[in-house]
Amino acid sequence: MSIRNSSSSSPASLKAEFEVVRRLQQKGASWDQLEQGIVRLTACSNNGGCAFEKEMVAGIRSLSTPLNNAINSERSRLSAAAIELISSLSAGLGPAFEPLISLFFPMLLRLCARTNTAFARRAKACIFNVIENT
Repeated sequence: MSIRNSSSSSPASLKAEFEVVRRLQQKGASWDQLEQGIVRLTACSNNGGCAFEKEMVAGIRSLSTPLNNAINSERSRLSAAAIELISSLSAGLGPAFEPLISLFFPMLLRLCARTNTAFARRAKACIFNVIENT
């Protein structure tokens, strides 16, 4: 799967992006493919997808388990991509991100306790971004 410039010009195109990631997760794709799917969602968030708050929150909520698995992954690139998505969503959605806080904060807080400082630093930065943006 190649990463393309994902713009979300409609709720339907946003839903299609969520479906791509959902299929990757269901078919047991490699961690690299999952990372690319998460990067695509981040691009959607950065390129106007957050304008469709209802669809974005619903889509992210439906992917919360695989996203939390990615956040908690020992693969630093996969974890970093998922954390970047959460930061991007909090910036784009602002106060509308609030329903997603309870889904992702427990995992981010667990990462802060890891001995690997890179993981902890990323998680702390994401937590601060969410607090500032929501």
